[in-house]
Amino acid sequence: MTNEVKPNGQYKQIYYRNNRLAPYTSSTVSEDDYLQTDVWRELRNERLRLDNFQCKHCGTGCNLVVHHIRYPTVWGMENVVNDLLTLCDKCHTKVHENDINRRTT
Repeated sequence: MTNEVKPNGQYKQIYYRNNRLAPYTSSTVSEDDYLQTDVWRELRNERLRLDNFQCKHCGTGCNLVVHHIRYPTVWGMENVVNDLLTLCDKCHTKVHENDINRRTT
């Protein structure tokens, strides 16, 4: 198996092609379970490296999470550049609170 990681976040395509497994979808795995996979860890680490292990909102390097700007229809098909963003836990919470506020107004 090759450990090639595509810069556009298409690691999962390579992983499944080499391992002949069905892709993760909302009907086959929960988001919490997906976030424990090697596929997610690779995508998350790539995004953290791109953002120099700093929150893109406040600049801290503490309590970092990788936020989904847009959720994929198949887990693992995230585009690292366009779909993911490094945030600290505090800024991540604010993003979701603002998103909820926008949807309720």
